[in-house]
Amino acid sequence: MARIAEPRIAQAYLRLQARTHLGIDSAIGAAVVVANGIAVTNAHNANLVDPKSVIGVRRDYDLMFFRISRSQPPEPAPVEVGGAVIAYGQGGGGDLRVAHGVVREILRC
Repeated sequence: MARIAEPRIAQAYLRLQARTHLGIDSAIGAAVVVANGIAVTNAHNANLVDPKSVIGVRRDYDLMFFRISRSQPPEPAPVEVGGAVIAYGQGGGGDLRVAHGVVREILRC
């Protein structure tokens, strides 16, 4: 597994793992703590999360939100339109994937 150099990102990282195929193989994935007791992962990782903990799924974005026991998410950085953002992910072989982007719009609920 890749080392995460930024401590705040490492604090938000949540490893997901489950046994599959009669307990012989295992599947791994990752999630990110986004709020007190809430994490998000890809919806296709549903087999790695207890179905009772799932809060909601957004299939058009391949996202699934679920409850966790961890209660302290990392402190978020300020966000502004035009600001740079970085998304981190983990590939099937454990390789770290990074995507760079720009905040185009902020919607407040």
